[in-house]
Amino acid sequence: MPALVAARYNPVLKAKYQRFVDAGKPTKIAISAVMRKLVVTPSVQNPRPYQRAVIKTHGPRVARLKQSHADQALTGRVGQN
Repeated sequence: MPALVAARYNPVLKAKYQRFVDAGKPTKIAISAVMRKLVVTPSVQNPRPYQRAVIKTHGPRVARLKQSHADQALTGRVGQN
C-alpha cells in the first residue's frame, strides 16, 4: 500500500514508476521497484546495525519471557526443554 501511494503522489517515485510502465513492464513490477526504493533508500542513507528491541509493557519478568520465546523461535527450539 505505501508503494501505491508513493507511486501516485511522490514526484520522484512517480517518475520511476512511469519509466517502468513506459518501458512495457507490468504494473506489479513497477510497484515492486517503487517498494524496493522505499525500503532500500533509507537504509543506505542511514546505515546502522540491526538491534532487536525488547518491548517492556508488563515489567521485567514478562520482557524476559518474551525475549526468551523470541530467542527460541530464532533458534528453532520452541517447545523443547
